[in-house]
Amino acid sequence: MALAAGLVAIVGFIATLALGGFERLRGDSQSAGTTTSCERMFRITHPSDLTEISGKAGVEIRGTACEDDDVWLLDRDPFDGLLYQTNRQALDVVNGAWAFRDQPVGNAENDDLGTVYTIVAIRANRACNAAFQEAPTVQGRSPAFRVLPESCPDLNDGERVRKVRVKKLRP
Repeated sequence: MALAAGLVAIVGFIATLALGGFERLRGDSQSAGTTTSCERMFRITHPSDLTEISGKAGVEIRGTACEDDDVWLLDRDPFDGLLYQTNRQALDVVNGAWAFRDQPVGNAENDDLGTVYTIVAIRANRACNAAFQEAPTVQGRSPAFRVLPESCPDLNDGERVRKVRVKKLRP
């Protein structure tokens, strides 16, 4: 009897999914601690971790995301601890892919050769997107943050933040 009741429950669950209940279940995914398909798709695909780069030439950062995602890149400077915003507008996601030449990376001087820089990609919500768009430049330089705007995800957010490290070996 218990086995029959269990089978009925499983069949009912599968029927719910087949009739569109999956979207309803997925809509609660953030509170349930599971990930949506867009969160699973959000990745940095290039470069690989600890790729050696030229600071002046920079590096092409590529990744994947959903078409309507807003992607922002920041460079963490290990010397001053600031996060420097690299793009002034959210990156275009075309056919599930985005790309951006992060240039330059590091200090203009060559005193930082051998330094590892962390590049952070953020999948921003509407409020975080607005915060990045409105961030003021400082002395003609990129906007910089000691901490991200309150509307943006925490740097340790495993679903909306991705990181890759690059090592500056050439000016």
